[in-house]
Amino acid sequence: MALSLAALKRRRKWIGSSDVPAILGVSQYRNIGDVYLEKTGQTIPEVTTNDAADWGDRLEPLMCRWVAERLGVKVKRGQHRQSADGILRAQLDGWIESARETVEVKTSGLLNPYFRADTAGWGADGTDEVPFSVLAQVQFALLLSGAARGHVPAFLGGGAGPRHYVIEAVPDLQREIEARCRAFWTDHVLTRVPPTVTPHLDTLSRVAREPGKSVEVDADLIEHYQLVKDQKALVDAAANDARAELIAALGDAEEGYCPFGSVSYRANRRGTRALRVKEAA
Repeated sequence: MALSLAALKRRRKWIGSSDVPAILGVSQYRNIGDVYLEKTGQTIPEVTTNDAADWGDRLEPLMCRWVAERLGVKVKRGQHRQSADGILRAQLDGWIESARETVEVKTSGLLNPYFRADTAGWGADGTDEVPFSVLAQVQFALLLSGAARGHVPAFLGGGAGPRHYVIEAVPDLQREIEARCRAFWTDHVLTRVPPTVTPHLDTLSRVAREPGKSVEVDADLIEHYQLVKDQKALVDAAANDARAELIAALGDAEEGYCPFGSVSYRANRRGTRALRVKEAA
């Protein structure tokens, strides 16, 4: 769910469920360096969203109702659980009071027609096979809520649709998650010692900078950046030339083939043409 600026600022005071995969190094969107800059207040909070995230927000209450009907229970919304010291906090998408179990709604690949649930880490409906980033979040919520089981109603793209996963509590994994989260808080956030992992560019672009301030930078970093930048320019130029040659070989056709596979150059739903190469099975 898209958070307000006030909510983003409040989240600096604790480690939340969405921070856990990044701290563990299993998130494809954030890493421990990103979380460090955010928790220490070095980044300017920014409310961002996209079409997939927007539809994820819209589907969240619907998926809670769906799993409630499937289980024949009531799912309470707007719940959270936290550790005694308030450092660890899980915002629950849903809570089943009668069974004392959590609900964590997920959407993945909603607007991607080529999305494949199996290769993205999602198993069959009714199993506990979810991506590890999701498993980490669920175990974190189970730890703080004391629940023995969590439900993950997920709406997946690529034609997969709604699925219901059931995750049992794993105490050993929960202890490891808690230990690593607390170590991050005490070793980095409280001491303001940054992790060795470089944050992502989008996070670094939001760092609040002091006008006129100047610091010494390692010359090797500048040299390396310039070298990679020059090499990228050469590779990009070569890639564009190769792309043009391949499209030209199609003439006025939308598809082409060879013993090793096929190539297509056709417009998507928005009218934008995309070049796609598919290897033979």
